Amino acid sequence: MGRLQVALAKGVRSWPTSTRYILFYLPSVSGITVLRVLHHARGIQNIQIDI
Repeated sequence: MGRLQVALAKGVRSWPTSTRYILFYLPSVSGITVLRVLHHARGIQNIQIDI
């Protein structure tokens, strides 16, 4: 689930929450690893995610 964000890193997905934040995560067999939580007003083109 979530939108694949290949421009950020391989396998990274995003999920908009019911709040003003977007979760960036990596799915795995046992669940997810949250990489970053970002306010929706910030542009994702300016962020970096280190895996």
